[in-house]
Amino acid sequence: MEATMIDGPLTRLLGERTPERFADLVRATIRGRVLGAAGGRPIPRAAVSAEAAAGSLGAFGWTDGNGSFAFRGAPPGAYRLRVSPQGSRPVLVEATVPAAGDPAAVEIRIGGGSR
Repeated sequence: MEATMIDGPLTRLLGERTPERFADLVRATIRGRVLGAAGGRPIPRAAVSAEAAAGSLGAFGWTDGNGSFAFRGAPPGAYRLRVSPQGSRPVLVEATVPAAGDPAAVEIRIGGGSR
């Protein structure tokens, strides 16, 4: 699909951005669930951090009672997720937020591998 420039309130609000520069405005969500390898039970209160491939910390949070987490507002790119459940070794998982702004979803199994 060929992009065309239009003049309107959005263009005036954003300034003189070319269609190629709109990529820096796209934001998405990195979401996932942390489960135990044996039985697949949710792991609540696990620390989760998202680090951009460039090495800067992007976000930090905790899983909820269902083992779920979400980081909203992530720009497209590669991320390294570090999951640290209480009493277990940290697990590192790669996630990619596509340029289209679709969410990146991961399932992390603790105690027997991750995916």
